[in-house]
Amino acid sequence: MIYPSLFFTQAPIVLGIFSIPGESWVRKDGRNYGDVDAVIVMDHIVMEATALGLGTCWIANFDSIAASEIIGLGKDFEPIAFTPIGYAEPKDFKKVRKTLEEIVVYL
Repeated sequence: MIYPSLFFTQAPIVLGIFSIPGESWVRKDGRNYGDVDAVIVMDHIVMEATALGLGTCWIANFDSIAASEIIGLGKDFEPIAFTPIGYAEPKDFKKVRKTLEEIVVYL
């Protein structure tokens, strides 16, 4: 099982984003940017799904071995993140967000 939560396993669509480290751009200092590019793709998908009124949830705490085995893309593909996509069940709760002053450091 990739991720055991019901909202994940019962979602009509679960998208997985993978990188191919052997084919990714590498910075001069050797830093491979495959995971960064994959995260950018996932971020854009989540933002567009949200704009369309769909629910998503970024999942990075998954079983990477299970993901690789279940998806079956081969050892060259590295799973980076997953998101279930669908219409979320209505919830009656208030989101609590930190202020910018709590999360931004100005230098």
